[in-house]
Amino acid sequence: NYLAPVGDQAGQTADRQIDGLADLGAARMQGMGSATPLWRMRNGYALPDRDRLVEIEAYIAALDEAAARLHIPESANVYERVARISHALFEVQGFAGDTDEYDAPHNSFLDRVLERKRGLPILLCIVFMEVGRRVGVTIDGISFPGHFVVAPRDADPRFYVDPFHGGRVLRDEDLRE
Repeated sequence: NYLAPVGDQAGQTADRQIDGLADLGAARMQGMGSATPLWRMRNGYALPDRDRLVEIEAYIAALDEAAARLHIPESANVYERVARISHALFEVQGFAGDTDEYDAPHNSFLDRVLERKRGLPILLCIVFMEVGRRVGVTIDGISFPGHFVVAPRDADPRFYVDPFHGGRVLRDEDLRE
């Protein structure tokens, strides 16, 4: 980093920093409608802005609250736990895939997905996995060509949940199609 070309000179200074995240930061700021950078560069490292960290904490708290609202008996097995997570996220809170603006940048940002309750398959899967983790269910993300679903690790027989399509339950034979 210290000898890398920055502009027309070699090496970084306080005024000349390599910012490999510049395009991501610009898109994120535009998506937030903000002129405040998410980070500042120091010696080649992206240091988050303190105010932005406070905002991030609010979104983490939203996941905590979603899990806290679930009423899952301790005796519930993995199937019932996953059914309750699905019901809460998709029926009660209204999370769903964004079929109208699938490629829109806001579908790729977790904070926007939590606000809008719409997003890409992988982001909705992250929400599902994180809520599951908070209520004691280990849920794995499963990547398929062109799609992403989740599966509770301890389920036998194995099944899958498709958060993009409202929590639709899938079996192995469904995924082969």
